[in-house]
Amino acid sequence: MVAVGVGMLLHRIPWLGAVVFVTGMFLSIWLRRFGPMARRAGSLIALPFVVLLTVPYIPPTPHSLIPVALVPVIIALLALLWVSAVHTLARRVHFLPPVREPDSPSLAPTEGSSLRPIASTRMAIQMAVALAVSFVIGYTYFADRWAWTVLTAFIVVSGNRGRLDVAYKSVLRVLGAAAGTLIALSLSIHVGYHDTRSVVLILIAIFFGVWLRPLGYAWWALFVTLALALLQGFAGSSDTSDPGVPPGRDRDRGHS
Repeated sequence: MVAVGVGMLLHRIPWLGAVVFVTGMFLSIWLRRFGPMARRAGSLIALPFVVLLTVPYIPPTPHSLIPVALVPVIIALLALLWVSAVHTLARRVHFLPPVREPDSPSLAPTEGSSLRPIASTRMAIQMAVALAVSFVIGYTYFADRWAWTVLTAFIVVSGNRGRLDVAYKSVLRVLGAAAGTLIALSLSIHVGYHDTRSVVLILIAIFFGVWLRPLGYAWWALFVTLALALLQGFAGSSDTSDPGVPPGRDRDRGHS
C-alpha cells in the first residue's frame, strides 16, 4: 500500500514522490546494520519500490468491483501464492534443497568509527545520492522515460564491490541493453507486442537472463531489457524507436 501511495505521488506530485522514493530506498539499505532479519526486511521494502519502475501502466477498468488501490496488493498476493506453491512442490520432489534455519541474529548494531559511518550507512548514502541525481537528470532531460534512468542507477549501484565494479558493470549494462534494444526492435516488427507470443518470449528472456548471468552481467542486461520492452507493449506504451525502456511520467495517460 505504501508503494501504491508513492506511485500516486510520482504521478501527481513528481518531486515529492521522488523524495519519498529515495528516502524509502535509503531506509531499506540502512536497516542492514541491525542484523539478518532487518536486512531481509530492507529487501522486502525495496522490492515494491523497484517494481514501480518496471511495470507498465494499464488504465483501470471503469466500474470495477475491485478498488484501484487494491489491485497491486491482490497481484502481489497472487504472485506470492504461486511462488510459494512452486517452491513447496520443488522441495517435496527434492528439486530444491530444504529450507535451512537462519543463524541467530545479533540484536546489537555494528559500531562504526566516530568519523566514518559503517558500511551499510555508507551504501545507503551512496544509493540515495545516486537515485537523487538520476531523478533530477530523468525529470529534466527524459521526462517521459525517467524511470529507465532511475532503474539503471539502482541496478548499477546496488550490490557493487567498489568504484571499479560500478564502472565495469555500467559498461556491460550499456552493451547488453543496447543489444537487447535491437532485438526488441526486431521482434516488435516481426512478432508484435500484444499476444501470447510476447508472454512466451518474456518467460524465455527471463530464463536465459538468469541462466547466463553467471557468465557475464551483459547477458543479464540484454535479456532483462528484452523482457521489459515486451512487457511494456501490453500497455500500448512501447515505441519502436526506443523499445528497451520502461514508460515514464507520461502526462497524457498518467503513470502510477
